[in-house]
Amino acid sequence: MFDWGQAAIAGTIVVVDGFFNRETRSPLSPAEQSYLHSSFMYTGGGLAVTALAARSMFRAGLPFRLMAANPCELSFLDREGGDILTLTSAVVMQGSSLVLVWWDLLVL
Repeated sequence: MFDWGQAAIAGTIVVVDGFFNRETRSPLSPAEQSYLHSSFMYTGGGLAVTALAARSMFRAGLPFRLMAANPCELSFLDREGGDILTLTSAVVMQGSSLVLVWWDLLVL
């Protein structure tokens, strides 16, 4: 059965989509296109590797085994692991002495 209300809604969606997605700027230069394509290539590769690692971990039952072993220890390691990664990146990027002091206090 044909319903005019559904047809009107679908037509409105198509028209609004065409209006908002029209090209309003000049095309990218070849250098900009190359940079954009290469950055999306690395982003897509990283997402693919992350998805494959997560899928293999869940298929092997690793999260369940970790939580069954000791959930409190896992949450502590997750929290401290995030702190360690943050401080490590700060040390590598900045190299300031204050960050090194915080790193020493965390490691103790």
